[in-house]
Amino acid sequence: PPHSNYELAVRAAGSIADYALRAGQAVSLLSHERELRRVRLSPDAGGRTDLLEALAEARPDAAAPVTHALRRLRSESARLLRTQSLTVVSLSLDHQLVRTLISLREEGVRLALVYVAGSDFAEAAAGAAAPLLPFLPPRHPSDDNASTAGPADDTASGTTHGHHGGAFLPLEARGSLLNLAAAGVICLTLARGDDLNRALSLTRTGRRREARRG
Repeated sequence: PPHSNYELAVRAAGSIADYALRAGQAVSLLSHERELRRVRLSPDAGGRTDLLEALAEARPDAAAPVTHALRRLRSESARLLRTQSLTVVSLSLDHQLVRTLISLREEGVRLALVYVAGSDFAEAAAGAAAPLLPFLPPRHPSDDNASTAGPADDTASGTTHGHHGGAFLPLEARGSLLNLAAAGVICLTLARGDDLNRALSLTRTGRRREARRG
């Protein structure tokens, strides 16, 4: 408190959606809450306003894991998924989610995962952590007193600042990211203190390379 990895996840999702809208692409924003909420955003000023309103209304009250929402999306919009790209912003990284993401990738879905780690927001056992994978963007320490810019400031170029004690991931999350990367899923981890503009720009570059290979 007052910051959480849920707040960072909302800001990350908003930044990605805002980038797509500015690039002239329509966006479907799905919020995994008590009920799955879908907001269709048009690539204009009205769409960006709707995005900010949708982000402000987001609530961390889902009764089931995000995997359930992905499976529902898969059953209802399988054909649509194969013609569009899907970016999943998640605070969890369990085996069910990994299997679902790999299955979607095997079905031809252009897929990226933004994993918002929680270890910087809640104390974690030092012995259960391992260094970040070398292919994931490094994090840069910043001033303890720096402020946090929210989506309302500029979701496409907003940055978040704060001190964190090193780049670490739990061993289980590390293994899951390795499996996803091996399956062709673009992965990015975010934590408190990360520069959203820099980190997400690296992910966009990776997606362009993936599109060229496809």
